[in-house]
Amino acid sequence: MLRTSSHGYNVWVAEFGTGNKEIEQIKEQTIAFLSTYGMSRFAPLPYDEQSLPIRELAGYRVKSSTHDEAPILFYTLPTVFKNEIAKTFNTDIFSDALHKLGILKKPANEKGYQSRTPRLKHLGNIQQRAYILMLVPDEEEE
Repeated sequence: MLRTSSHGYNVWVAEFGTGNKEIEQIKEQTIAFLSTYGMSRFAPLPYDEQSLPIRELAGYRVKSSTHDEAPILFYTLPTVFKNEIAKTFNTDIFSDALHKLGILKKPANEKGYQSRTPRLKHLGNIQQRAYILMLVPDEEEE
């Protein structure tokens, strides 16, 4: 019986590994969303609604600096983050995991994980609350 149990465990470890599957799922869910919708549902800043209408706006995107290698920052609207990216996960746990993975930027001077967008000229210079996400290269790619 013990031999059968250890064999089953070894097969499971070979298939799934020893890492935290929940963290891996959080990462995969987020990367899949940004890869699928990053250019179609995130408006580039500065944004002109007339020349580039976006259906089902998920947020705004901006290059973090002028360097070619600089990541794109995705200012993700809270409703989209909760309902479409985090889905069934607790939003705080999901946010914390993304922050630890380097995918979510946490504001230094505020509680929680939401920041503010840059000033949105097309909306009268307001700033909206948002989660700041970015795609980071896999360790294997570096």
